Amino acid sequence: MPIVLFPTGNKNQKFIVKNLGDYILMTNYLFDPLAIIQIAPASGDETIVGTSGDDTLYGYGGNDLLIGDLGNDALYGGSGRDRLYGDDGNDILNGGDDEDSLYGDDGNDILNGGDDEDSLYGGNDNDILNGGDDDDILNGGNANDILNGDDGDDSLYGGNGNDKLYGGKNNDYLYGGNANDILNGGKNNDYLYGSDGNDKLYGSDGNDKLYGGAGDDSLYGGDGNDTLVGTSTSYSVSGQGQIDFIAPGADNDKILLGDGYEPYYDDDDITTDGSNDYATIIGFDPLEDTVQLYGENSFYSLGSSGNNTNLYLNKPDGEPNELIAVFSNITSGIDLTSSTFSYVYFPA
Repeated sequence: MPIVLFPTGNKNQKFIVKNLGDYILMTNYLFDPLAIIQIAPASGDETIVGTSGDDTLYGYGGNDLLIGDLGNDALYGGSGRDRLYGDDGNDILNGGDDEDSLYGDDGNDILNGGDDEDSLYGGNDNDILNGGDDDDILNGGNANDILNGDDGDDSLYGGNGNDKLYGGKNNDYLYGGNANDILNGGKNNDYLYGSDGNDKLYGSDGNDKLYGGAGDDSLYGGDGNDTLVGTSTSYSVSGQGQIDFIAPGADNDKILLGDGYEPYYDDDDITTDGSNDYATIIGFDPLEDTVQLYGENSFYSLGSSGNNTNLYLNKPDGEPNELIAVFSNITSGIDLTSSTFSYVYFPA
Protein backbone atom coordinates (compact mmCIF):
# COMPACT_ATOMS: atom_id res chain seq x y z
CA MET A 1 0.00 0.00 0.00
CA PRO A 2 1.17 3.57 -0.59
CA ILE A 3 2.41 5.73 2.23
CA VAL A 4 0.62 9.10 2.27
CA LEU A 5 2.20 11.98 4.20
CA PHE A 6 0.10 14.97 5.28
CA PRO A 7 2.54 17.70 6.36
CA THR A 8 1.20 20.40 8.66
CA GLY A 9 2.46 23.63 10.15
CA ASN A 10 6.14 24.18 9.37
CA LYS A 11 6.77 25.19 5.77
CA ASN A 12 10.32 23.83 6.00
CA GLN A 13 9.29 20.49 7.41
CA LYS A 14 11.64 17.62 6.55
CA PHE A 15 10.68 13.96 6.29
CA ILE A 16 13.15 11.08 6.42
CA VAL A 17 11.66 7.74 5.37
CA LYS A 18 13.63 4.51 5.75
CA ASN A 19 12.64 1.29 4.01
CA LEU A 20 8.93 2.02 4.11
CA GLY A 21 7.78 0.48 0.86
CA ASP A 22 7.60 1.43 -2.78
CA TYR A 23 5.42 4.52 -3.01
CA ILE A 24 5.54 7.85 -1.18
CA LEU A 25 3.13 10.67 -1.91
CA MET A 26 3.21 14.21 -0.54
CA THR A 27 -0.07 16.13 -0.60
CA ASN A 28 -1.03 19.64 0.36
CA TYR A 29 -4.54 19.14 1.64
CA LEU A 30 -3.73 20.80 4.96
CA PHE A 31 -1.39 23.67 4.05
CA ASP A 32 0.49 25.55 1.35
CA PRO A 33 3.85 23.77 1.62
CA LEU A 34 7.45 24.51 1.04
CA ALA A 35 8.35 20.94 1.86
CA ILE A 36 11.42 18.72 1.78
CA ILE A 37 11.10 14.97 1.47
CA GLN A 38 14.07 12.67 1.58
CA ILE A 39 14.67 8.95 1.17
CA ALA A 40 17.56 7.73 3.31
CA PRO A 41 20.51 6.11 1.54
CA ALA A 42 19.49 2.64 2.67
CA SER A 43 16.19 2.85 0.79
CA GLY A 44 15.33 0.79 -2.26
CA ASP A 45 13.42 1.88 -5.36
CA GLU A 46 10.99 4.64 -4.38
CA THR A 47 8.35 6.84 -6.02
CA ILE A 48 8.13 10.37 -4.62
CA VAL A 49 5.48 12.86 -5.74
CA GLY A 50 5.66 16.49 -4.66
CA THR A 51 2.89 18.93 -3.85
CA SER A 52 1.42 22.04 -5.42
CA GLY A 53 4.06 24.11 -3.59
CA ASP A 54 7.83 24.47 -3.96
CA ASP A 55 9.26 21.07 -3.01
CA THR A 56 12.71 19.58 -2.54
CA LEU A 57 12.79 15.84 -3.22
CA TYR A 58 15.74 13.53 -2.48
CA GLY A 59 16.00 10.01 -3.86
CA TYR A 60 19.45 8.87 -2.64
CA GLY A 61 19.95 5.10 -3.16
CA GLY A 62 17.96 2.89 -5.50
CA ASN A 63 16.32 3.44 -8.85
CA ASP A 64 13.88 6.17 -7.85
CA LEU A 65 11.02 8.03 -9.53
CA LEU A 66 10.71 11.69 -8.46
CA ILE A 67 7.85 13.90 -9.67
CA GLY A 68 7.87 17.55 -8.69
CA ASP A 69 4.24 18.25 -9.58
CA LEU A 70 3.22 21.94 -9.32
CA GLY A 71 5.51 24.67 -8.02
CA ASN A 72 9.21 25.43 -8.45
CA ASP A 73 10.82 22.22 -7.30
CA ALA A 74 14.33 20.86 -6.71
CA LEU A 75 14.84 17.14 -7.36
CA TYR A 76 17.94 15.14 -6.43
CA GLY A 77 18.14 11.59 -7.73
CA GLY A 78 21.26 10.50 -5.85
CA SER A 79 22.78 7.15 -6.78
CA GLY A 80 20.90 4.60 -8.86
CA ARG A 81 19.15 4.82 -12.20
CA ASP A 82 16.58 7.50 -11.46
CA ARG A 83 13.77 9.18 -13.36
CA LEU A 84 13.05 12.81 -12.50
CA TYR A 85 10.05 14.79 -13.75
CA GLY A 86 9.88 18.50 -12.97
CA ASP A 87 6.28 18.85 -14.16
CA ASP A 88 4.94 22.45 -13.92
CA GLY A 89 7.01 25.34 -12.60
CA ASN A 90 10.66 26.38 -12.90
CA ASP A 91 12.44 23.31 -11.61
CA ILE A 92 16.01 22.16 -10.94
CA LEU A 93 16.70 18.48 -11.60
CA ASN A 94 19.93 16.78 -10.53
CA GLY A 95 20.43 13.21 -11.67
CA GLY A 96 23.44 12.35 -9.51
CA ASP A 97 25.32 9.09 -10.03
CA ASP A 98 24.44 6.34 -12.51
CA GLU A 99 22.34 6.51 -15.68
CA ASP A 100 19.41 8.88 -15.13
CA SER A 101 16.52 10.27 -17.18
CA LEU A 102 15.48 13.87 -16.52
CA TYR A 103 12.34 15.54 -17.86
CA GLY A 104 11.84 19.26 -17.27
CA ASP A 105 8.31 19.45 -18.73
CA ASP A 106 6.69 22.92 -18.41
CA GLY A 107 8.55 25.94 -17.04
CA ASN A 108 12.10 27.27 -17.35
CA ASP A 109 14.05 24.34 -15.97
CA ILE A 110 17.68 23.48 -15.22
CA LEU A 111 18.66 19.85 -15.76
CA ASN A 112 22.00 18.48 -14.53
CA GLY A 113 22.78 14.94 -15.58
CA GLY A 114 25.74 14.33 -13.27
CA ASP A 115 27.90 11.24 -13.65
CA ASP A 116 27.39 8.39 -16.14
CA GLU A 117 25.31 8.28 -19.31
CA ASP A 118 22.19 10.40 -18.82
CA SER A 119 19.20 11.43 -20.95
CA LEU A 120 17.88 14.97 -20.51
CA TYR A 121 14.66 16.34 -22.01
CA GLY A 122 13.90 20.02 -21.49
CA GLY A 123 10.27 20.01 -22.58
CA ASN A 124 8.46 23.32 -22.98
CA ASP A 125 9.81 26.81 -22.25
CA ASN A 126 13.43 28.00 -21.98
CA ASP A 127 15.61 25.34 -20.38
CA ILE A 128 19.28 24.79 -19.52
CA LEU A 129 20.58 21.24 -19.90
CA ASN A 130 24.01 20.16 -18.59
CA GLY A 131 25.07 16.65 -19.49
CA GLY A 132 27.96 16.24 -17.07
CA ASP A 133 30.40 13.35 -17.33
CA ASP A 134 30.22 10.47 -19.83
CA ASP A 135 28.12 10.10 -22.99
CA ASP A 136 24.81 11.95 -22.63
CA ILE A 137 21.74 12.64 -24.77
CA LEU A 138 20.27 16.15 -24.48
CA ASN A 139 17.02 17.25 -26.11
CA GLY A 140 15.96 20.85 -25.60
CA GLY A 141 12.37 20.45 -26.79
CA ASN A 142 10.36 23.61 -27.40
CA ALA A 143 11.41 27.26 -26.86
CA ASN A 144 14.94 28.72 -26.61
CA ASP A 145 17.25 26.32 -24.81
CA ILE A 146 20.92 26.09 -23.82
CA LEU A 147 22.51 22.64 -24.06
CA ASN A 148 25.96 21.84 -22.64
CA GLY A 149 27.33 18.40 -23.39
CA ASP A 150 30.33 18.78 -21.05
CA ASP A 151 32.54 15.65 -20.94
CA GLY A 152 31.95 12.51 -22.98
CA ASP A 153 30.72 11.80 -26.50
CA ASP A 154 27.39 13.60 -26.33
CA SER A 155 24.37 13.97 -28.63
CA LEU A 156 22.61 17.34 -28.48
CA TYR A 157 19.28 18.11 -30.15
CA GLY A 158 18.03 21.68 -29.93
CA GLY A 159 14.46 21.03 -31.08
CA ASN A 160 12.20 24.02 -31.70
CA GLY A 161 13.27 27.55 -30.84
CA ASN A 162 16.51 29.53 -31.06
CA ASP A 163 18.88 27.23 -29.22
CA LYS A 164 22.53 27.29 -28.18
CA LEU A 165 24.39 23.98 -28.24
CA TYR A 166 27.88 23.47 -26.81
CA GLY A 167 29.48 20.07 -27.27
CA GLY A 168 32.30 20.47 -24.75
CA LYS A 169 35.01 17.83 -24.67
CA ASN A 170 35.25 14.65 -26.74
CA ASN A 171 33.47 13.76 -29.99
CA ASP A 172 29.97 15.22 -30.02
CA TYR A 173 26.93 15.28 -32.32
CA LEU A 174 25.01 18.58 -32.43
CA TYR A 175 21.69 19.00 -34.24
CA GLY A 176 20.15 22.46 -34.14
CA GLY A 177 16.60 21.71 -35.27
CA ASN A 178 14.13 24.43 -36.22
CA ALA A 179 14.69 28.21 -35.96
CA ASN A 180 18.02 30.07 -35.68
CA ASP A 181 20.55 28.14 -33.63
CA ILE A 182 24.16 28.49 -32.48
CA LEU A 183 26.26 25.31 -32.43
CA ASN A 184 29.76 25.05 -30.99
CA GLY A 185 31.50 21.70 -31.19
CA GLY A 186 34.22 22.43 -28.64
CA LYS A 187 37.21 20.12 -28.43
CA ASN A 188 37.88 16.96 -30.46
CA ASN A 189 36.12 15.76 -33.62
CA ASP A 190 32.50 16.87 -33.76
CA TYR A 191 29.54 16.66 -36.15
CA LEU A 192 27.39 19.80 -36.40
CA TYR A 193 24.13 20.04 -38.33
CA GLY A 194 22.19 23.29 -38.27
CA SER A 195 19.04 22.01 -40.03
CA ASP A 196 16.33 24.66 -40.60
CA GLY A 197 16.80 28.35 -39.89
CA ASN A 198 19.71 30.78 -40.15
CA ASP A 199 22.29 29.03 -38.01
CA LYS A 200 25.83 29.71 -36.83
CA LEU A 201 28.17 26.72 -36.57
CA TYR A 202 31.59 26.78 -34.89
CA GLY A 203 33.80 23.74 -35.20
CA SER A 204 36.43 25.02 -32.72
CA ASP A 205 39.18 22.44 -32.05
CA GLY A 206 39.48 19.09 -33.77
CA ASN A 207 38.59 17.67 -37.19
CA ASP A 208 34.94 18.64 -37.45
CA LYS A 209 32.14 18.23 -39.98
CA LEU A 210 29.81 21.23 -40.31
CA TYR A 211 26.54 21.10 -42.26
CA GLY A 212 24.45 24.26 -42.31
CA GLY A 213 21.25 22.75 -43.72
CA ALA A 214 18.42 25.00 -44.91
CA GLY A 215 18.52 28.75 -44.35
CA ASP A 216 21.29 31.34 -44.60
CA ASP A 217 23.99 29.83 -42.40
CA SER A 218 27.43 30.86 -41.17
CA LEU A 219 30.10 28.18 -40.74
CA TYR A 220 33.42 28.66 -38.95
CA GLY A 221 35.84 25.77 -39.09
CA GLY A 222 38.30 26.78 -36.38
CA ASP A 223 41.38 24.64 -35.73
CA GLY A 224 41.81 21.20 -37.24
CA ASN A 225 41.04 19.68 -40.64
CA ASP A 226 37.35 20.42 -41.10
CA THR A 227 34.68 19.67 -43.69
CA LEU A 228 32.21 22.50 -44.32
CA VAL A 229 28.91 22.28 -46.21
CA GLY A 230 26.59 25.27 -46.20
CA THR A 231 23.51 23.52 -47.59
CA SER A 232 21.52 20.41 -46.85
CA THR A 233 22.72 17.57 -49.07
CA SER A 234 19.36 15.79 -48.83
CA TYR A 235 17.39 18.34 -50.88
CA SER A 236 16.71 17.80 -54.57
CA VAL A 237 18.05 21.30 -55.22
CA SER A 238 20.65 21.87 -52.53
CA GLY A 239 21.20 25.48 -51.59
CA GLN A 240 18.35 26.96 -53.60
CA GLY A 241 17.49 30.40 -52.21
CA GLN A 242 20.37 30.29 -49.70
CA ILE A 243 23.31 32.62 -49.22
CA ASP A 244 25.76 30.96 -46.85
CA PHE A 245 28.91 32.27 -45.20
CA ILE A 246 31.81 29.80 -44.95
CA ALA A 247 35.09 30.50 -43.11
CA PRO A 248 37.48 27.52 -43.22
CA GLY A 249 39.82 28.60 -40.42
CA ALA A 250 43.25 27.13 -39.70
CA ASP A 251 44.77 23.91 -41.08
CA ASN A 252 43.60 21.95 -44.14
CA ASP A 253 39.85 22.33 -44.62
CA LYS A 254 37.51 20.99 -47.29
CA ILE A 255 34.50 22.89 -48.63
CA LEU A 256 31.80 20.95 -50.44
CA LEU A 257 30.06 22.88 -53.22
CA GLY A 258 28.65 19.76 -54.84
CA ASP A 259 28.48 15.98 -54.63
CA GLY A 260 28.39 13.15 -57.16
CA TYR A 261 24.78 13.88 -58.07
CA GLU A 262 24.45 17.66 -58.33
CA PRO A 263 26.14 21.02 -57.88
CA TYR A 264 25.04 23.02 -54.85
CA TYR A 265 23.50 26.51 -55.13
CA ASP A 266 22.06 25.93 -58.62
CA ASP A 267 18.51 27.32 -58.67
CA ASP A 268 17.66 25.58 -61.98
CA ASP A 269 16.10 28.82 -63.24
CA ILE A 270 17.12 29.51 -66.84
CA THR A 271 16.47 33.25 -66.45
CA THR A 272 18.65 34.02 -63.40
CA ASP A 273 22.40 34.22 -62.77
CA GLY A 274 22.41 32.71 -59.26
CA SER A 275 22.80 35.98 -57.37
CA ASN A 276 20.18 34.83 -54.85
CA ASP A 277 21.89 31.59 -53.86
CA TYR A 278 25.62 31.06 -53.42
CA ALA A 279 28.35 30.58 -50.82
CA THR A 280 30.59 33.41 -49.67
CA ILE A 281 33.95 31.93 -48.67
CA ILE A 282 36.16 33.96 -46.33
CA GLY A 283 39.80 33.22 -45.50
CA PHE A 284 40.29 30.55 -48.15
CA ASP A 285 43.91 29.46 -48.65
CA PRO A 286 44.48 27.72 -52.04
CA LEU A 287 47.69 26.17 -50.69
CA GLU A 288 45.95 24.48 -47.74
CA ASP A 289 42.21 24.30 -48.36
CA THR A 290 40.30 22.37 -51.02
CA VAL A 291 36.92 22.52 -52.76
CA GLN A 292 34.80 19.59 -53.93
CA LEU A 293 32.62 20.11 -57.01
CA TYR A 294 30.19 18.06 -59.06
CA GLY A 295 31.24 16.78 -62.49
CA GLU A 296 34.51 17.99 -64.01
CA ASN A 297 36.46 21.22 -64.35
CA SER A 298 34.95 22.02 -67.77
CA PHE A 299 31.57 22.47 -66.06
CA TYR A 300 32.83 25.65 -64.36
CA SER A 301 34.48 28.99 -64.98
CA LEU A 302 36.04 31.76 -62.89
CA GLY A 303 35.48 35.49 -62.99
CA SER A 304 36.76 38.48 -61.03
CA SER A 305 34.59 40.98 -59.20
CA GLY A 306 36.53 43.68 -57.37
CA ASN A 307 38.73 41.95 -54.79
CA ASN A 308 36.85 38.68 -55.17
CA THR A 309 36.94 35.64 -57.44
CA ASN A 310 33.57 34.23 -58.49
CA LEU A 311 32.93 30.58 -59.32
CA TYR A 312 30.26 29.92 -61.97
CA LEU A 313 28.48 26.81 -63.18
CA ASN A 314 28.48 27.02 -66.98
CA LYS A 315 25.03 26.98 -68.60
CA PRO A 316 24.08 26.09 -72.21
CA ASP A 317 22.19 27.87 -75.00
CA GLY A 318 22.60 31.46 -73.89
CA GLU A 319 21.37 30.84 -70.37
CA PRO A 320 23.33 33.00 -67.87
CA ASN A 321 26.04 31.14 -66.00
CA GLU A 322 25.07 30.30 -62.43
CA LEU A 323 26.99 31.88 -59.55
CA ILE A 324 28.00 29.10 -57.14
CA ALA A 325 30.53 30.73 -54.81
CA VAL A 326 32.41 33.94 -54.10
CA PHE A 327 35.99 33.64 -52.85
CA SER A 328 36.31 36.85 -50.87
CA ASN A 329 39.52 38.90 -51.05
CA ILE A 330 41.21 36.50 -53.47
CA THR A 331 42.18 37.67 -56.97
CA SER A 332 44.86 35.10 -57.84
CA GLY A 333 46.03 31.59 -57.03
CA ILE A 334 42.75 29.82 -57.83
CA ASP A 335 42.97 27.34 -60.71
CA LEU A 336 40.16 24.91 -61.55
CA THR A 337 42.70 22.38 -62.86
CA SER A 338 44.89 22.45 -59.73
CA SER A 339 44.75 20.09 -56.76
CA THR A 340 42.79 22.77 -54.89
CA PHE A 341 39.67 21.46 -56.67
CA SER A 342 38.40 17.89 -56.74
CA TYR A 343 35.49 16.60 -58.81
CA VAL A 344 33.01 13.80 -58.22
CA TYR A 345 30.39 12.40 -60.55
CA PHE A 346 28.03 9.46 -60.14
CA PRO A 347 26.32 8.66 -63.47
CA ALA A 348 22.59 7.98 -63.25
